[in-house]
Amino acid sequence: STPANPLINDAGASADALAALAAMPSGYRYRVLPTNANTGTNNVASEMNSRQELRAGGDHVNPDPAKSNLQPLPGIDGIKLKDPVTGEPDPVIAKAIDECCRQSATTEIPFTITSWKEMQLILAEAGLAQGNEEDFRTRVNAARAVDGLPAWGSTPSAREMLIHERRVNLFLQSRRLHDLYRFG
Repeated sequence: STPANPLINDAGASADALAALAAMPSGYRYRVLPTNANTGTNNVASEMNSRQELRAGGDHVNPDPAKSNLQPLPGIDGIKLKDPVTGEPDPVIAKAIDECCRQSATTEIPFTITSWKEMQLILAEAGLAQGNEEDFRTRVNAARAVDGLPAWGSTPSAREMLIHERRVNLFLQSRRLHDLYRFG
């Protein structure tokens, strides 16, 4: 069941996030480029993409009806998920979809392990859990500014904004299932 208070406020995680931010330039992403060496030990790139296991779901994209594998429509028309501040197709998820799910020339697609934005979101959530909406706003807007997005004011709610920012900024980083459970 959904916990009464799903927000995470862990002093150790916050300290680690602050330390990581001190070492990362704004917008930094630690990325791994899998290779298909055909050695039988690292088939992530081939297995995930050639078998189309790595793709965006229907909440994220508008599938191209001419394709049978949930490939999104070309360009921004292929993005269904809306930014809650602008009401337009979310450019952060659009970039992630471009990087992972529109590839046709290669199966070796880099993926993000951790990022500057994730550290900001860890600290934003801790601020929100402590009732410090100003710190939450500052950190969420710092993450949004990296992509040139307008600042969030107060609509939608801080909780909804946290869920959305985690959804788009941590796309395909193995955080979504946990978020789905804890936020209901």
